[in-house]
Amino acid sequence: MKAWQFLAALPDEVRRRLPPELAGFTVRHRASLVQFHYGDPRVHFEVWLLGRRIELGLHFEHPDPEVNRRWLAAFDAHYFDICARLGPSFEPELWTTTWTRLHETWPMEPLTDELVERVAGRMAEIIETLGPSLLKGRLTSERLFVNTYAPGSAAPTLRRSASKRPGKANNGITQEAH
Repeated sequence: MKAWQFLAALPDEVRRRLPPELAGFTVRHRASLVQFHYGDPRVHFEVWLLGRRIELGLHFEHPDPEVNRRWLAAFDAHYFDICARLGPSFEPELWTTTWTRLHETWPMEPLTDELVERVAGRMAEIIETLGPSLLKGRLTSERLFVNTYAPGSAAPTLRRSASKRPGKANNGITQEAH
């Protein structure tokens, strides 16, 4: 199977695995990737064929890096819940100087119908886990006040640069005490 055939098969396979309220995404195809978004293409789920890897994830690609960091921080505040559902291989990342993402990578293998099924199943899991937050309008370009501490924990989840007190962390993300 060629890469374009593999990527072209994914949207319908992902859609059929999702509940109706999440199946209404818009699809964008690129040379080596396919994106699924719910109105704002700057915030999209993506399957990307990267040479020796396949990436599955949620990307934040707003031109304002602070907006992307706040979106990532909103999910990062629930990282342990996300890991409980998607596993520890699903990671948040400050990807470029402006863009952020939550993603995992798989080793590349031959592009087959069976791989379409596995990737579509995993992407549906990712969308079911993260999509409701996008659709409920929790993620906007407005200032988000994010609890970066996991419930019952005194340590930051993934904010290595976060201060120990509530207030402004040195990474620019506003924190609330738990």
